[in-house]
Amino acid sequence: MPIVDFHNHVYPPQYVDEIRKGPSAYTVTDAEAELVYERNKDRFVGRTLEEMRPEIRTMMDEQRPTQALYAFMRELRMAADDVEILLDPPRQDIETLASDPARGPVDAPVEIV
Repeated sequence: MPIVDFHNHVYPPQYVDEIRKGPSAYTVTDAEAELVYERNKDRFVGRTLEEMRPEIRTMMDEQRPTQALYAFMRELRMAADDVEILLDPPRQDIETLASDPARGPVDAPVEIV
């Protein structure tokens, strides 16, 4: 059964199961932490891998729910190759005054307010 939150987001059961497992269900290996450290060494100026390992593990644990959602969405896209989106993107008319600051031609197809 999907879960709907107060913002009306629907979370599929597989995603909810991954979230319920929590960070303890997945253990970040030393090799994964080292790889993150090596790829981001310039951000950890003056700090060793041993000093950064707990922070790297925490960061990776916090990213896990988002990664589970993206993986699930990727699976859905692969399985639904015949889906066509027919909705127009949401648009909103905003009234502007002649005295409002503006750049570019008056008849531009897009106006950023």
